[in-house]
Amino acid sequence: MRSRSVFCTVFTSLLLVLLVQMGVLIGLAWAGGGMAQHGRNPWDACLAVLLLGLVTAGTGSLLISRRVSRPVRQLFREVEESRQKNAGIPDLSRTGLEEIDRFSDAVTRLSREIIDASTHFSRILGLSNVDIGVCEFSTDEREDEARIFVTDNFFPLLGMGEISGRDLTAGALRATLGEMKKRLHVLEKTDTAMLIRVKDPGGAIRYVRLHEMRHEGMGVLLAENVTEATMERLRIEHERDYDLLTGLYNRRAFYRIAGELFACPQKLGHAVLLMMDLDDLKKINDAYGHEWGDRYIRAAGKCFKKHLPANALCARVSGDEFNILLYGYAGREAAQQDLDRLAAGIQASTFERPDGLITPILVSGGAAWYPDDSTELQKLIEFSDFAMYRVKHGTKGMFMTFDPAAYDREQAALHMQSERRRQTEREEHPPEQENAG
Repeated sequence: MRSRSVFCTVFTSLLLVLLVQMGVLIGLAWAGGGMAQHGRNPWDACLAVLLLGLVTAGTGSLLISRRVSRPVRQLFREVEESRQKNAGIPDLSRTGLEEIDRFSDAVTRLSREIIDASTHFSRILGLSNVDIGVCEFSTDEREDEARIFVTDNFFPLLGMGEISGRDLTAGALRATLGEMKKRLHVLEKTDTAMLIRVKDPGGAIRYVRLHEMRHEGMGVLLAENVTEATMERLRIEHERDYDLLTGLYNRRAFYRIAGELFACPQKLGHAVLLMMDLDDLKKINDAYGHEWGDRYIRAAGKCFKKHLPANALCARVSGDEFNILLYGYAGREAAQQDLDRLAAGIQASTFERPDGLITPILVSGGAAWYPDDSTELQKLIEFSDFAMYRVKHGTKGMFMTFDPAAYDREQAALHMQSERRRQTEREEHPPEQENAG
């Protein structure tokens, strides 16, 4: 179909209307003159001309409007039908109007350029081995029926492959967004992003960082597969914080986490700090070698983990010494029950030596209470250490609670010993007396 300018179409139609009106005016003027000659009122002819002119102008305007609007409506129907069928960019019909045809061609070219650019970008991401999924949707409630833009890998990245983004509207997505987030296993969270852990049906684990952005009525969810970087970070953190022999926290991690807990008394609640020392480790090392000594330490660590509750901070702080912090209790009685369960579990545990001899795992420990004995971490460590060494110098293989009276007597005795030592030093090495003038 050969296209004509909209201006030419309108101008031609108006010209035809004008010619018709001129013909009518001439004809009616001639008829009015004849009426005057026969004694009739010429104003009747003028009124007839005016009415005929209005009818002609209205008819011409209607024809022009239909001529221009009909192809525009046809284009709209084609675009809407393509959108509902999700058929991509349609091949729009020719309207026969040059400006409208050029405009529709420009829109089609622009849309295809955008799709081509998006395709190229997706290929670049694929070549760069970056696994990213995107979901874009309108946040305006007036556009609930608007389709969302979502990449094919977005929902599968989040472990929700059963959700089809192609059939999802903006309203449906906003309505289900909260439930979707509840299904996620969130490890870390900030104001605009979260790190989630996804387990595939096959058992494989991956880590995905989900970003959420909103701008000018649009919401964007960006899912990025960060498994490799996260696994490396977790490995480094594990080596930094965990004892390689037992899998328990190491000394540095214990003091860092315990310090954070002591800075938050409402989270610490009632707590007990237990310092423990493995008995007979030196005998095992001397008799069977350090490899079997390591096995003895590892067996003790497994025993502790088996009989400790979730609200316990357990660490190997040196060769045969362990610290345990039981925290978050409403009262001392509940903490004492967990402490008793640990003691019973240790007493029931055994270790098989290389000669086949089964021996118990012997542990001596001292306990100090928060806030009864002190509210300072270093003081509780000092008090529990004092209680532990009272056990080591008495009956081994048991737990003892810190005794303030015994501690005060010990401190007084140490002070007296120190004073005697200084007195002896003064007597053995008296200060030189100044010569009298």
